Amino acid sequence: MEVESSHKVRVVVGALVLLAGTVPQIAPLTAQQSPVAAKDVAAILEKKCFQCHGEALKMGNLDLRTRESMLKGGDKGPALAPGKGDASLLIHRVTGKVAPQMPMAPLPALSDREVALLRDWINQGANWGETQQDRQWWAFQKPLRRALPKVSDARWARNPVDAFIKTALDAKGLVPASQADRAMLIRRAHLDLIGLLPSPAEVDAFVNSSSPRAYEDLIEKLLASPHYGERWARYWLDVVRYADSSGFEHDRDLATAWRFRDYVIKSFNDDKPYNQLIIEHLAGDELDNPTNDSVTATAFYRVGPRVRFREKDNPFYRYDYLDDIVRTTFQGFMGLSVHCARCHDHKFDPITRMDYYRSMVMFFGYVNYDHPLMPKEQVREWERKCV
Repeated sequence: MEVESSHKVRVVVGALVLLAGTVPQIAPLTAQQSPVAAKDVAAILEKKCFQCHGEALKMGNLDLRTRESMLKGGDKGPALAPGKGDASLLIHRVTGKVAPQMPMAPLPALSDREVALLRDWINQGANWGETQQDRQWWAFQKPLRRALPKVSDARWARNPVDAFIKTALDAKGLVPASQADRAMLIRRAHLDLIGLLPSPAEVDAFVNSSSPRAYEDLIEKLLASPHYGERWARYWLDVVRYADSSGFEHDRDLATAWRFRDYVIKSFNDDKPYNQLIIEHLAGDELDNPTNDSVTATAFYRVGPRVRFREKDNPFYRYDYLDDIVRTTFQGFMGLSVHCARCHDHKFDPITRMDYYRSMVMFFGYVNYDHPLMPKEQVREWERKCV
């Protein structure tokens, strides 16, 4: 009897639920000019100012590397007056209103664009580090449906994707390749969807078909093939760091990991909704009516790299495993890197250490256990014979 590894983990589930309490909701910005990103300001200061007012040298006791140090200022007073760009000493210096103009030779003066960007940044509050724009990163926004671009050639209006492609080609002055013939089309469809070349008989049948739905029928056939799930599940298995062994120097085999692999393949072939796939990965054993599939999905917690040796003597291993779970969840489900926040904050990253450990708490209570994927009567009979 095969026994599948699963987990008991109580988490709040949902496609993007990990951001609940992690990334606060920010009211839409209403400033007339576009919000200035602190990283753009930092790039100017690093290029033109840090040589004299940075880590190695602080002329006039002025350090421009942080908002706090700019507010503290140097011998001439604070460099910033948040909300008042034209009243800020930093603007007075870079414009020459107060001599000497900064930066001094041989560095070139700031361009008009750079001065305007600094002024706008100060007028907007001189936000530094975690800004409103950081928290409104595109990955946190609800997807919006864009209006289809109009194309002059009707052939490029058959599919919405084609319209966007043609518009981009036109913008770059590029001429599209000629239309593929039927022999090439069936080859591409087979390789894209199932990763296998069509047989000569399948090519002949498609090329000679008079049906107006020949292409549509071909796609439906390939989507219904079990090979479709086998091909496309590979990419998702890479995302969730699936392997048949646990890595490190012992690299122990995971005898039943193949069940998770087959669960993912089956999910693709069954056209399982993405949000359901995520819920089953994170808490398939906590559903109101768990199934063997949903419980198998929680092997998501076990298939990552694990030492699996003297773990009781090295309790810190657990934090490495939790880090792997948190990192894979954010990167895989949200396209958001959080690994660095385990140890420190980055000035311009929207995820802080506090966010990281709040997220880890949701996974902290998980416990590994073995879940028999057989009827209870057979399990009891198996256990009786093994005693």
